[in-house]
Amino acid sequence: MWRNRKGDEDVAFESVMMIPVIILLTIMFLTYVFMTDAFIKNRTQSAAAEAAIYANRIMFAKECIAYEDGSIRRVYPGIVDLNKVSTERISNCMNFTKEEVAAAIINLSYAGNEKIAYYQEDKARIWSRLAGIAGSGSYFKYVLMNPVIVYDGNKFLNGNISVTVVVPKR
Repeated sequence: MWRNRKGDEDVAFESVMMIPVIILLTIMFLTYVFMTDAFIKNRTQSAAAEAAIYANRIMFAKECIAYEDGSIRRVYPGIVDLNKVSTERISNCMNFTKEEVAAAIINLSYAGNEKIAYYQEDKARIWSRLAGIAGSGSYFKYVLMNPVIVYDGNKFLNGNISVTVVVPKR
């Protein structure tokens, strides 16, 4: 049997030349995987929707701060019961099993007065400062500002409410 040395050299040369090709294909594959992952995470970001839902719950649910006529059991959206605006009431209204779901600041201004209530006060103050930083692991802040009618005992007053909800981005 005759051996061809030239053929052995070609196989070795081709094997060495495949190393850069394999490295380039690996880089291209990983780039594709990471870009697809980033695109999917960006398209499925739900922090804005979560924050809007929580803010609307605080504003319009009878368990939270909306005025409810006791005789006919009707809830009036846009009318805030002043007695319900408290940190305790908001904490009971936003009863989640996981505490890291949201934090909120409710600021009610009426007839020259101001009343503030919180849901997870410490987190609301810290998270609202961190909101707006890009990327997952940061926080999203949603502010709902509305003119409202404030029910105070037997009288109705004009006022403004600001509900700031901060949720973590996932």
